[in-house]
Amino acid sequence: MLKHGRRNALFIAAAVASASMLLAGCSSQAPASTATAAAECKAGTGNTTVTVWTFLNPNQPTDTRSQALRDIIDSFQSSHPGVTVNVQTQNWTDLETKYLTSVASNTEPDVLWITQGDSATLLQKGVVTDLKSLLGANYVKDLQTKLIAPGVEINGQLPQLPLWPDAGQVNYYRTDQLEKAGISTPPKTWDEFTTAAAKLSDLGGGKTYGFAIPTTGAPTTSFFFNIATGEGKTAWDDAWKGGKFDFTGSLAKKTAETVKSLVTSGAVPKDNGNLNGDVEQNQFVTGRYAIANMYSPRFTTIKKQAGANFDASTVNIAGLPTFAKDGKNPVLSNPWGVVASKTPASPACTAAFIKSMYSAESSLTWSKVGGQVPVLKSTLSDPWFKTADASDVKQIASIIQSGQALPLPANIVNLSQTMNAANAVLQSIVTDPNSDINQVLQKAEQAASQ
Repeated sequence: MLKHGRRNALFIAAAVASASMLLAGCSSQAPASTATAAAECKAGTGNTTVTVWTFLNPNQPTDTRSQALRDIIDSFQSSHPGVTVNVQTQNWTDLETKYLTSVASNTEPDVLWITQGDSATLLQKGVVTDLKSLLGANYVKDLQTKLIAPGVEINGQLPQLPLWPDAGQVNYYRTDQLEKAGISTPPKTWDEFTTAAAKLSDLGGGKTYGFAIPTTGAPTTSFFFNIATGEGKTAWDDAWKGGKFDFTGSLAKKTAETVKSLVTSGAVPKDNGNLNGDVEQNQFVTGRYAIANMYSPRFTTIKKQAGANFDASTVNIAGLPTFAKDGKNPVLSNPWGVVASKTPASPACTAAFIKSMYSAESSLTWSKVGGQVPVLKSTLSDPWFKTADASDVKQIASIIQSGQALPLPANIVNLSQTMNAANAVLQSIVTDPNSDINQVLQKAEQAASQ
């Protein structure tokens, strides 16, 4: 049945959205098993449409992730006649804001793709469901042990299950450029890294630079916090006590000083003071930077794009530098996944499709077709992962499983405001490295608390 009478099916997109929705789940009627959910869905009368909001477009043939979504939707719809998944592609930068607006007018989608951090905010606002209620507590308990990146519970509720385990934003680097500067491997500490990146900028002669950092974009994460993870888990957890980051504390000051050093050394150009991730990616693949901090799930896509301008085999990834020589190179993880609204059009079909997204077949599809880390640990044992085509995915998976990925706290208060405040710090320092860091951080503290 149509939930709001507003669903037109996107043929190919349909099945995938359904999967996403199910992944997010949003009903108190929880099927005990995948088979039961599928049977209840098929037993429904008439046609059913599940509406999904995502930044992917299943009709986009050049994006591998969208192709994977299309294949998963096709598979689900073929086994569920009468069920249509209506994918409505959205701008990824304002998914949370637009969703909250749609809830107020009772026009929200059944399933929404959102980051783990944002899902916590939506749960706190009471606009998404507990997936344990929709999918069944026993099913979720079992699934969590099989996932590479388990979902994070908040006060006993699970708002999201990660669809793409990822290493967050990692440093992409060109081995050929590092070799020209006499650098054999990515520097391990921030001091060493800053020196190396500045040398790369000097060799570029004002045309190319050592390092690029994103300073604007979606309020889901910030490069500021990527640096902050370099002090280790204890300092990271201490700075987030009560779900609020201490912008006036020692970790914040150390992070801000590191940004200042990157700019004053010449490693990072001042025009990065207004640089979003998409523009940064385009500039990296066209050769402007030797190293750039970008989203790990785009690894395969970025290499393909770079191949049009230089040897793509020279593109590699690594965790971020650390503040301690004996520390692990960290990454900040905030994986994308799906959440479900409080009132899905068909709870049974939503649950059936969510569960289908965690099948061995779907998990392998995300990797082979989409270039993503599989959701299931067992998928890594598939013969495909012994092939050269799987090298990119295996590299990201190894970073995640090595324990280098630190998650954002699940109880963050005002996530969007916090990330915007952190980006404002980056913008101020990159644009004017002579800014008073204490004043900049004090403004961030106030902005994050509003």
